[in-house]
Amino acid sequence: MVEPGKKVRLSAPWIAIIGIADAAAIKALAAGTATEHQQRRALDWIIKQAAKTYEDPFDPTNSRVTDYRLGRRSVGLQLVELAEIPMSRFKENDG
Repeated sequence: MVEPGKKVRLSAPWIAIIGIADAAAIKALAAGTATEHQQRRALDWIIKQAAKTYEDPFDPTNSRVTDYRLGRRSVGLQLVELAEIPMSRFKENDG
């Protein structure tokens, strides 16, 4: 069991660190039972921690690490863009 407020690393060094409240929010989101606060918390964790959207992905010593971080960041950028784009930009038949 994880102590309240303590953060844990899930399985590998490149996996984001998560606190118990964030983990609970992600689990509630996946189950479809998340409160408004949990939904916002889950999305915030995904964008800022899992995708590292706002961190510099460049690693001057390893281009493969840079490439990995750029791919990870790309997911966060797409989520941020989708959250900010006006719904009027979508067409009815877009799926």
